[in-house]
Amino acid sequence: MKLDAPNSFLVRFVGGPVDEKNPLVPLANPIAYVSKDTPPFFIAHGDKDDTVPLNQSELLVEALRKAGGTVTFEFVKGTSHDFAPDNQKQYERLEPVVLAFFDKHLKGRP
Repeated sequence: MKLDAPNSFLVRFVGGPVDEKNPLVPLANPIAYVSKDTPPFFIAHGDKDDTVPLNQSELLVEALRKAGGTVTFEFVKGTSHDFAPDNQKQYERLEPVVLAFFDKHLKGRP
């Protein structure tokens, strides 16, 4: 789905057509909040995601890395935006990666 399509998540989020709500659109982009102080990110993107285009995740990963942040990116085949459990094999592959991320970045912290 195109980001400016009438029923896209972005149009619904900003409350109307993108060209009419232009000042709000940048605020809907997580890249606007990336800084050197951004905490570690884990991003997973499914190849069947029809809500957020893959390049949006790729742009966020690039911005995080450029700012000196830590980011783990996983491209997951066979999954949609909501990671509906329609592919157990992918969940089994992704689970240890997610747990390792949390162990590395959160274990032992208050």
